[in-house]
Amino acid sequence: MSVNVNDSIADLKLLAIQYGCKIRFQNHRTNAGDFCIFIYDKSFRNSYAVGFDGNYDSKCCDFEKCVTQAKHWLEHRDKRFVKVNGAWKVKPSN
Repeated sequence: MSVNVNDSIADLKLLAIQYGCKIRFQNHRTNAGDFCIFIYDKSFRNSYAVGFDGNYDSKCCDFEKCVTQAKHWLEHRDKRFVKVNGAWKVKPSN
């Protein structure tokens, strides 16, 4: 693995702060993989909003790809959110 895990997570945490979120990184083996990046958005709910699980030696979901996906989620969110006056908000339920 060519990327420094600690530096990548530190950078991701700084990015998350800019978007009003928090990152929690689990760097141990679970049933879901070798690690997990959890993104918390307290404006949405108290538990994590999304998680990215992966394996360090995987071809499809390695660490670098999960960090890239986490950055993309922070910058673009998903269909549950809408940007209002430059800030991400949870869409009202109908």
